[in-house]
This record gives sequence, structure tokens and C-alpha cells, in this order.
Amino acid sequence: MSRIQVYAPGDDNYDEVEKAAQAAGTAKTAATERYNEIANAYNAADPGSYLSMPDSDLRISNLEKVFFNRGLVRDSDYLISRPAVDLHGKRLHRDARPVLIRKLTDTVMRVV
Repeated sequence: MSRIQVYAPGDDNYDEVEKAAQAAGTAKTAATERYNEIANAYNAADPGSYLSMPDSDLRISNLEKVFFNRGLVRDSDYLISRPAVDLHGKRLHRDARPVLIRKLTDTVMRVV
């Protein structure tokens, strides 16, 4: 027996299924909202500025992929790192290193 259900216009549950399908396409995940927040801060910053995200659990590789998909090129539009020392030269624990992004150009990051 098939596990696929078909809902045709006029069926009893068709309206509920249609509403659920339309709502699914407009929902934004927490990650999307977080990356949009970063994109808005990046777009508001002037070239040469640094964006610092202390105590960030974001992975640099994920940020690079998101930035690329939103129209930025690493080492051309921005630089990204996790410094091993703080402003006073004190060594930081690996889990306490902030993500530092330096904006190099006026290129705007796409917001989803």
C-alpha cells in the first residue's frame, strides 16, 4: 500500500493542506534570521570596518558559504578570521575566540 496521499481540489482536507503548503514557503529559520542580521550589519558598515562577533558559535566555513551565496568573495570583498589573542595580547581559549570580519569593498551582501 502506498504512503503517498493525494489531495484534490474539493476534498475535505484540501484547504488545510493548501494553507500549510503556502506557509511552509514563507517561514524563515533561526539561522536565516541570524545571517540576515549579520548581512544588515555588514551592509551598514563602511569599507575598512571590522565586524566582531564575540562568543560566536558560528563556523567560519559556514559563514564563507553563506557570504558567497549572498554575493561576496573572500579576500576580495571581505576578510574573516578568529584571532588567537585579544586586544591586550592575552591568549584566548579556542571556544572564546570571536569571529572578526573586515569589510574591504562597498559590495552589498544580499539579504534573504
